[in-house]
Amino acid sequence: MTNSPPETIALAIAPKITSFLSICGSSTIIFKIMRNQKSRRDTLPRIMLGMSICDVLVATWFFASTWPIPKGTISSFGDGITQTVFGAIGTDLSCNIAGFFNQYQVASPLFNATLATYYLLVVYYGWTKRRIKKVERLFYTIPISYALITATFAVAANLIGPVEWTCWIKPPEYFVDGAEPTPIQSQFKSIQWIALFIPVWICMIYVSIIFTN
Repeated sequence: MTNSPPETIALAIAPKITSFLSICGSSTIIFKIMRNQKSRRDTLPRIMLGMSICDVLVATWFFASTWPIPKGTISSFGDGITQTVFGAIGTDLSCNIAGFFNQYQVASPLFNATLATYYLLVVYYGWTKRRIKKVERLFYTIPISYALITATFAVAANLIGPVEWTCWIKPPEYFVDGAEPTPIQSQFKSIQWIALFIPVWICMIYVSIIFTN
């Protein structure tokens, strides 16, 4: 019988359902684009391809949910002593890998912003395919570069730790009694905003503005 609070059980199971559906949908898009040589020549399908590949990578680790969390990690919903995170069977290494890809998810909203930019330039401003291709590289460079840089920094600065249902930016030192976080680790909440929350909000506002005009 598991010694885990019901909240952590729910948080371990729910992402598996939603992420499985996401993997199926994005995999279908990837398959349809890759099998159609003509569509791969156009910018729009290639943006969709990049977005879908990113989604599959991230959703795979969302599906893993609590599995990468180090075994025996105490749940924040429990008594703080004996009740552990449900399904946590991982190690520090698996948690770092999951944390890397969970931060990489920032590429998804950035890809959505580039998709909105594509529609803005083509539909509203009437850019031709030839003109679009001159700036197409930026559509992939910006999302992928920002995601890789922030994810790599999080791992290198030892910022990755359990966040109840997966691993992300929350230094492991906060789970060890007497451990002293580094100056960078002590700023992890600000780093969370810079790495993910602020870009997501900017993309949401940017996309909303574009599609309301």
